[in-house]
Amino acid sequence: MPFRIVRSPLLPLCLLATPLGAGEFVTSKGETVTMHRVETMTCEQIETSLAEIDSTRYRENAPTNHDPADDSLFAYEQDLAHALFRLCVIARRPLPETETATAAEAQASNR
Repeated sequence: MPFRIVRSPLLPLCLLATPLGAGEFVTSKGETVTMHRVETMTCEQIETSLAEIDSTRYRENAPTNHDPADDSLFAYEQDLAHALFRLCVIARRPLPETETATAAEAQASNR
């Protein structure tokens, strides 16, 4: 079976949307952002990465990105935001006093 070469005008967009090298992403505006594995990051690292992404102005403060070439970065930014909320807000939130008291009473009664 002979091979066929297919030329697509979308190929350059696909190449831009994939991370380069060791976790680097080049936005459609030419800014480079380092993309780390979210599950290994601390709260401070997540906040720093979100600030770095924001500083590129790749989506101009809009709720979504304008250029499909930036879809991977937008998905990564959303993952970071979810991780920040889950790990750094919810997991660190202290229990209200009533829940703390109830938990302490339950532990005392188990002794």
